[in-house]
Amino acid sequence: MRVHPLMLAMCVIFAAQDIRADAKVVSLGEISVPQSGDATMAPRLTEAVQDELGRLDLSHARRQAVVSVSVVRLDSEPRAKGAAFTCVVSATLRNPKTGAVFAIVEGRARAEGESPGSLESSALRGAVHGAVTRIPDALSSPR
Repeated sequence: MRVHPLMLAMCVIFAAQDIRADAKVVSLGEISVPQSGDATMAPRLTEAVQDELGRLDLSHARRQAVVSVSVVRLDSEPRAKGAAFTCVVSATLRNPKTGAVFAIVEGRARAEGESPGSLESSALRGAVHGAVTRIPDALSSPR
């Protein structure tokens, strides 16, 4: 079976358009972290949100959204061997034209172990994952 070069080029163009269409469905708005958090938390949160948004299947989305993400809670508890971190992240979805909020989703995660630095990041990423994976449902529900 031979594939005509023009057909191959058209498939590549359509695939590229689909990728750009997904990028237009959701755009990242504000990122908020507690003022008491360290200076690296906002960039880590931004990176985690962008990673998770890039993995979403938005093919069934019926609307567009600006997503703003906040760390609502980040607690640490000392343990006999290490620590435990609990993180709660909230994501607000709003209409890009009117600014009207139409959904709020939340993610929670807990990480326990011996290396506090990686535990905090694990809890943060887990909470972001929990919140962001709920976005496609919010975008595909009827208005």
